[in-house]
Amino acid sequence: GVQTCALPIYHLQLSERAILIVDDLPPQARLLMRVLEQAGYQNLTVEHDPYVALERFKQERFDLILLDYEMPEMNGLQLMEQMLQHQQQFHDGPGDAVDYLPIIMVTADDQESLRIHALSNGAKDFVSKPFNRKEVVSRVNNLLEIRQMHQQLLEQNRELNEQIQERFSSEERERIEEIERGVTEQQFVLLYQPQVRVNKGEAPVLEGVEALARWEHPERGLLPPLDFIDLAERSGLIFELGEQLLYQACRQFMQWLEQGRAPEHISVNLSAKQFSDSKLEQKLDKLLRETQIPPNCLCLEVTESIMMEDIEQGVELLKRLRSRGLRISIDDFGTGYSSLSYLKYFPIDMLKIDRSFVRELPEDQAGVAIVRAIHQLAKGLGVDTVVEGCETEAQLEFLLEEGMRLIQGFYYGKPETGDVVAQRWLL
Repeated sequence: GVQTCALPIYHLQLSERAILIVDDLPPQARLLMRVLEQAGYQNLTVEHDPYVALERFKQERFDLILLDYEMPEMNGLQLMEQMLQHQQQFHDGPGDAVDYLPIIMVTADDQESLRIHALSNGAKDFVSKPFNRKEVVSRVNNLLEIRQMHQQLLEQNRELNEQIQERFSSEERERIEEIERGVTEQQFVLLYQPQVRVNKGEAPVLEGVEALARWEHPERGLLPPLDFIDLAERSGLIFELGEQLLYQACRQFMQWLEQGRAPEHISVNLSAKQFSDSKLEQKLDKLLRETQIPPNCLCLEVTESIMMEDIEQGVELLKRLRSRGLRISIDDFGTGYSSLSYLKYFPIDMLKIDRSFVRELPEDQAGVAIVRAIHQLAKGLGVDTVVEGCETEAQLEFLLEEGMRLIQGFYYGKPETGDVVAQRWLL
């Protein structure tokens, strides 16, 4: 039988999936075709000429594409670029998400820079020559299931998104002014959630905290990020707000340090706009200088989806930030439709397993498989795993049994003020 690795509810009709194989060498194309036919795929198209393949792609709808990198007339990267340009140009309409198109690059070249470049420009995975049959089938299955999940989510959310967009546009000006006032009057505060190191038979130890933004609204009380982050991001207010919160977090850490005891690090989230800010490094240098926080005590969290926007630039930026001594953590890993194979390119210290995979543990077999896979991969790369959303004894037991030691969630504490954290964990 064919092995698949996504949730059973997204069961694929393998025979219906349209796959395009583009390879200028007929024997190689035939071998790929045979491997996929044996795995149950019947709707396969092979083209040896990349120009013909491009025209065919423009006329027909394919669910997945395998491109040979080393074609002499137009290599796989150039063909992929043309395909993605065409797709971008002819998707449904303004405001609609462009369909997720899985493209696998087939290459004998193991050069890391080539792979990062291809991932940055739209490839979703690689298959190495000579082929390993299991690897080919597993990667094709994996990406097709991600595509199907993506399409189902798009369908479910399209109508909802339209309603939200309409409602937002009428209210947003007023809300932006409110947020602007909040930033000017410094109404935004941080709460801190413990990240606890747990070893069986030993007392749990506070290893780090995550700084979480809240809005102390004068009329509506304490508001969660959902009520302001998106608009702050879209209006550009996130730059000033993000900077305020970074300073708050560093000052709180230094206060704990002066009181005699602090956790190993404090984690602060960077939004997409902050991460792509050309002055980010300059601002961080100033922050480190002014607050005097030791760089290795500040951990910057970026989400997987932010990294996926431009892997090449993202990887380079993270390298430069780490060269300053800062720690880097990838947040919400596993939720952004990327393949686990991307992870080895990220220069990081920590990986956070998203709470959505932890919620139903240990009963949810799919959740068990995903959490286990991410932890094993992180371990192999020498990266710490932080598990978010641990709330019950049963979840904790399972995570400890699996060798996960760094836990964040309501089981050890909700987000609290700096004073409450100090009283509970640091005195």
